[in-house]
Amino acid sequence: IRLAKEKGMVVVALSQCLKGGVCLSTYTMGREFEAAGVVSGGDMTTEACTTKLAYLFGVVQDPLEVSQLIGKSIRGEITASDSDRKRQAGFLVDDISTRPLPSFIHSKL
Repeated sequence: IRLAKEKGMVVVALSQCLKGGVCLSTYTMGREFEAAGVVSGGDMTTEACTTKLAYLFGVVQDPLEVSQLIGKSIRGEITASDSDRKRQAGFLVDDISTRPLPSFIHSKL
């Protein structure tokens, strides 16, 4: 995984469970994945993640930015949390600031 990250690849952890999703901070292995640069895909399906990666790389092309956006719901591919609902209203809420979404995503919501 570290080698893939060093080459600039985006590594996403997904689950094949029918319900629930990936939360990397829950177990030791997940925390090790997170430390290695793996991004949680939440409850996205493999098909949704593959499509989303293709879309994001087609629009953004920067692996770091793709890694930041892959876990954020754009079109309902990830179950929305409270912060996702606020994001879909046009603002990304985090601990540091409130800032508008990138225009290419906001225009698609």
